[in-house]
Amino acid sequence: MRVMPSSPDPVPPSRILAVDDDPLNLRIIHETLKPHYEVLIAISAQDALALVERTPPDLVLLDVAMPNMDGLQACKALKSLDSMRNVPIIFVTARSNPEQETQCFEYGGSDFVAKPLNPPVLKARVQTHLTLAHHVRALQNLAFTDHLTGLHNRRSFEQHLEREHRACMREQLAIGLIIIDVDFFKAYNDHYGHQAGDEALRQVSSILGRALRRPRDFVARIGGEEIACVLPNSDLSATELVAEHLRYSVHSAELPHARSPNYERVTISSGVASWVPTAEDDPQQLVAAADASLYEAKAQGRNRVCSTRPPRRTPSSA
Repeated sequence: MRVMPSSPDPVPPSRILAVDDDPLNLRIIHETLKPHYEVLIAISAQDALALVERTPPDLVLLDVAMPNMDGLQACKALKSLDSMRNVPIIFVTARSNPEQETQCFEYGGSDFVAKPLNPPVLKARVQTHLTLAHHVRALQNLAFTDHLTGLHNRRSFEQHLEREHRACMREQLAIGLIIIDVDFFKAYNDHYGHQAGDEALRQVSSILGRALRRPRDFVARIGGEEIACVLPNSDLSATELVAEHLRYSVHSAELPHARSPNYERVTISSGVASWVPTAEDDPQQLVAAADASLYEAKAQGRNRVCSTRPPRRTPSSA
């Protein structure tokens, strides 16, 4: 019997959020776009802000004139959210002038659609900006992805660590960092060759990516055989547990390493650091502490986890 290849999962439709206090406009938007997209409705800016926290859209249609919080204020608030930074916002307006148009662009808008709404024009504008947003995301993925492993790259790691460091400071949560080194990797390359070394890095990266389970946990290749994991809301003991789980996951995969003097399999060493950030703290101190712990793990024989608490920067030494 011939087995037919399974078809790929269908791509879900793009999600459009329409924000307007006029039921007629919302009905026109819904009837025009519903056959092609998932359409969400909000009748106020406040409702829209609450909705995007739960269900981020791919594009927003935003009325300029609304009570309490107008479209300009709403656009500014939406663009302040990390999940909305690159989401196009199209203003819907009954009248526009150069001054208002300039304001809309300054606040983060991408385009305008005039009232009364023309369904073919509305559909065309939405499709154009969804296509542009798709291309922007593709370029960003290229810029922030490590081409060998598919993990985030060092540039992405540095930006993500800075962002999560600020978020944990606001929320008064601990942020944990694990820096991982593949043990005796030069010996691996010398014995098996660089192509096999690349494949080993891909396998280790895949194991680590699968072993991190929380949505905000983040893993990146930061150079050579070094990989970093950023763990928001993770104190030192919790981060140590995750690091040990990662070490065990790689060890138990039993990837052969004939030139490893200790285990004859691929293993990793990890340095761990964690703190609750303050305004005086620099995330690079966290990196330095995790690096120092990694050096200690390697000095103690590798295939192990070591940790430390970073030194705090005092106002007098800042």
